[in-house]
Amino acid sequence: MFGGGSNARSRSNAVVNEKGASPVRDPERAPGTVESRFDPPSWIATRPKQIFARLKIFKGSELVDIVPMSKNPAYLLGRQKELVDVLLEHPTISRKHAAIVHHVNGSCHIIDLGSTGGTWVGPTRLAPHESRQLSEGITIVFGQSTRRYSMCFGMPDKSEVVHKQRSNRPQSSGRPSKEERAKKKQNAAAAMGSLLGGYGSDEDDHDSDDEAGNGGA
Repeated sequence: MFGGGSNARSRSNAVVNEKGASPVRDPERAPGTVESRFDPPSWIATRPKQIFARLKIFKGSELVDIVPMSKNPAYLLGRQKELVDVLLEHPTISRKHAAIVHHVNGSCHIIDLGSTGGTWVGPTRLAPHESRQLSEGITIVFGQSTRRYSMCFGMPDKSEVVHKQRSNRPQSSGRPSKEERAKKKQNAAAAMGSLLGGYGSDEDDHDSDDEAGNGGA
């Protein structure tokens, strides 16, 4: 019932693997625009205002993945690889289970797409095709999956930088040397830059558009 403009190159195609300790990235991209996969609501944004919007994925208390959700107006979640932006691998999840959609007013909403297993926001199960505004950090559950999800909108925090560093480096053992500690600080700065680079348009882009819209005034 909703969607948003998108192209294949910009999609995240995160794969949430219930069997493994961590999700993996799908090298193949879902073809076609979001409009070709589901119909947009009248209130969908043409450009997301939440430039740091992201979906955090947890296994128990462990943060296992972060999916940027700021470049496209809508993101489809479900079990059908060819159609979705975030692939959820659990038998109780529907082919097209839910969508996270940016509203023109700057808020972010989740809509259940008539799923069989259900979509929970906090303790409440959404009715089929019901829309619910997402607040910072509220827990989202799909079907009977053990994974827990939450949306965040502010600047990435320290835990996300640590997660990015860990996901980008091999396991090591022993006490780090002075050189390794210095390298760790450099990597932290690089990890933050990498995190920020994965999100939507920066302020310069918005400023340029505003100037163009105002005739350079």
